[in-house]
Amino acid sequence: MERKLVLRIVLILAISFTLTFTLTKIFNIDLTSLEELIMPFGAFAPIVYSIMLFLGLSIPLNPISDFLLVNLAAILFTPTVAVIATFCAHSLALTVNYWLARHFGPPLIKKFTSENERMYLAKLEKKVQLGWIFAARFILPLTTVGIDIVSYAAGLAKLSFVKFLLVSIVPWTILNIAYFYSTNFFKEAAPYLFFLPVIVLVSIPIIFFAIFPNKNPFKKLDSN
Repeated sequence: MERKLVLRIVLILAISFTLTFTLTKIFNIDLTSLEELIMPFGAFAPIVYSIMLFLGLSIPLNPISDFLLVNLAAILFTPTVAVIATFCAHSLALTVNYWLARHFGPPLIKKFTSENERMYLAKLEKKVQLGWIFAARFILPLTTVGIDIVSYAAGLAKLSFVKFLLVSIVPWTILNIAYFYSTNFFKEAAPYLFFLPVIVLVSIPIIFFAIFPNKNPFKKLDSN
């Protein structure tokens, strides 16, 4: 039963990622088109970027790539403006995703799962702790793609919202500051290395959890 439930979740995620990728290709949204969309707003461009990033973090199947948006912010805005705008988008997305899961998650789970599956999910909810969330937030590519599993899990587990927000936004802000200021440095000193910071930031947690699998927060969540 547990394996069937996990496979169902994986299938849903795979379908969602596939559809999102397909929609992105259909709409053919790239950096240039995003820049043409955002820049006419002038001084309000960072606000438009922030809203678009929030929507990307909160709405599955969003055809606008969060990755492209963040890279565009690194190109168009100063590091400080990019960090603040991204912080606002992250904070709003965390809030919305948490409350959606807390208020609408239980009835949806009851409707689409069996009693045994609900019992298994209840066991998992008890394992969702603040330390697990803090660690999981550093795996940025897996937790900022519209399907915010970590926020949904926290909402279902009914953790303290304030504590959840803090352990989520602190890691994301650390990554934001590191990313935007490092890309700004390379943008001015060595433009051909512009994408190096994102490669490093994505690789570090993957390499770390590969070397220390027992530290993997998702593995801990599924452990007995």
